[in-house]
Amino acid sequence: MRLLSIFLVAAGFACQDPMAARVGQEFTLTLGEQVRIADANLTIGFHNVPSDSRCPINAMCVWAGNAVVVLGVHQGPPDARPPDLQVILNTFLDPRAAPIDGYVLQLIKLAPDPVAGQPRQKPYRATLRLVPDGASP
Repeated sequence: MRLLSIFLVAAGFACQDPMAARVGQEFTLTLGEQVRIADANLTIGFHNVPSDSRCPINAMCVWAGNAVVVLGVHQGPPDARPPDLQVILNTFLDPRAAPIDGYVLQLIKLAPDPVAGQPRQKPYRATLRLVPDGASP
């Protein structure tokens, strides 16, 4: 019975609605999570980091490197179908922001930073912000 209770609690967390944020507010998503931005009628999901060549924090590098972040955007609430829009942003190279339906989605940072001599730490966490198009950063 106790095992069943633990399973039901875990299943409840897995089925929760996405977290909520507002336009102009920074939010952080762990890989696989979604955020609902009701005042923009958008749901943004953090889907993938297909490449990460950022310079480790304890190394000397010729350039800063870059990580690629893949996001999915649903207009309206999330559902089972594929996202309406796939957005690819970068930590160092352009684009670091993308226009979406009168707003701009900005990638603020990607964590954790790599450390030389250690395996990649996961899960990734992307800090993002959705601002009105034309607003100052």
